[in-house]
Amino acid sequence: MTSRTAARPAPPQLSAPLTARRLSEVDFGRHVQACTVGGEAEELQLDDVEVSGSLLSGLRLIGGRLTRCQFTDVQITDSDLAGVDVPDCRWQRVAVQSSRLAGVSLAGGMLVDTVLDDVRAGRLDLRFATLRKTRFRGCDLTAADFTGATLDGVVFEDCRLHEARFAQLVVKGAAFTGCDASAAAGVDALRNARVDEFTLTSLAGSMAAALGLRLEADR
Repeated sequence: MTSRTAARPAPPQLSAPLTARRLSEVDFGRHVQACTVGGEAEELQLDDVEVSGSLLSGLRLIGGRLTRCQFTDVQITDSDLAGVDVPDCRWQRVAVQSSRLAGVSLAGGMLVDTVLDDVRAGRLDLRFATLRKTRFRGCDLTAADFTGATLDGVVFEDCRLHEARFAQLVVKGAAFTGCDASAAAGVDALRNARVDEFTLTSLAGSMAAALGLRLEADR
């Protein structure tokens, strides 16, 4: 990090025992807690969803919108949430593993103590979101949009960030290790981040373009 080592995100604390429920059986008008939820739905439209102490496993949501969603102590595994719009969300102590978040919008949200591990999240929208103590491990974040986001104690490990957008980024603490950030945009906003040699090499072309440098062939 810029001045301190990033603390590890606190893991979710799942309730015990967990009650197994199908998605169609869950009343999202009430606080959902201590459940294992699976199932599928398309274009689900929900407001003020609150889930805590629960496991979402084998969940398939295609499209739809979950407004002001609050997840606390939630684990998401083997799930597909592609294209879901989740604006102004708050995730705290959330772990997402081996899942798909392609095209998901978390714009304006707050992610605290959150881990995304082996997640396919191309075009993930995190514009103007706040990320604190958050880690991305082995994720595909191709064309992810971090415009205007705040990174505070955020770590990217072995991630694909090809064509990611970083304009207006606020970096309070961020580190990139083993990441491919080739063709990224707005890389000047990464000025306070720590990067390893591999990541730095992948950023070279974008950095040169930002500085107005052009490669001249040897004569």
